[in-house]
Amino acid sequence: MTLRAKAATGRASSVYGIDASPEMVEVARQKAQQHGLDITFQVDLIERLSFPDASFDVIFSSLMMHHLPGDLKRRGLEEMRRVLKPGGRLVIVDFRRPTNWFFKAFLALMFHGGLRQGVEDLVPLVQQAGFSAIEEGVLTPTTIGFVRAVAG
Repeated sequence: MTLRAKAATGRASSVYGIDASPEMVEVARQKAQQHGLDITFQVDLIERLSFPDASFDVIFSSLMMHHLPGDLKRRGLEEMRRVLKPGGRLVIVDFRRPTNWFFKAFLALMFHGGLRQGVEDLVPLVQQAGFSAIEEGVLTPTTIGFVRAVAG
């Protein structure tokens, strides 16, 4: 997603890719180099981001929040709010809570232990973290959804 973000925002923009896994950061770094894109990748923790307050215009989280336990989700959202500029935008794309037996069985067999909570369950936490204009919706396929909000 960082490659697309850089392509969409152009040369003058600064795009950062952050992950807690050094291996994933290295894979992403190599992909960006192969495409000739100037993107900064770094290992960082969601609950303690190493950026000053109000550093970013947009934060995009892709298929990551479902990995976190509840308290870490709350702390991570507070950190994202801290590093967003006033009026900055948060976009979280992640799995929705399974609503049919097929999706429940697929998730239980393949990964994620059945995924008891989905992206739609983040709305109260996003609000508690200080965001406003919160929207939640469904993407295609319907197993993926989003929450977007504004740093208030």
